[in-house]
Amino acid sequence: MKPRGDAAPRRIMTAPELAESLKVQRGTFYRWARKGKIPAFKIGDDWRFDRGAIEKLVTDRTSEVLKKSGVTVRAAPKKTGTAL
Repeated sequence: MKPRGDAAPRRIMTAPELAESLKVQRGTFYRWARKGKIPAFKIGDDWRFDRGAIEKLVTDRTSEVLKKSGVTVRAAPKKTGTAL
């Protein structure tokens, strides 16, 4: 299936897509999903992952690690949408 040019970025991902995106072995995602460590659901025998939920999980865990190490966490500047 060819993606539409006007389509929003895909929010539901397979383990191979997520592994490629985050540079983690796909078997890691299957193991974490089975153990309930990451939000996931199955369609038949296939695992699916919500991209937004995974991104939030990564952000939250990164913030926790930085706080424990004493690093100050600041939000990135917001994009204004104006071209330079």
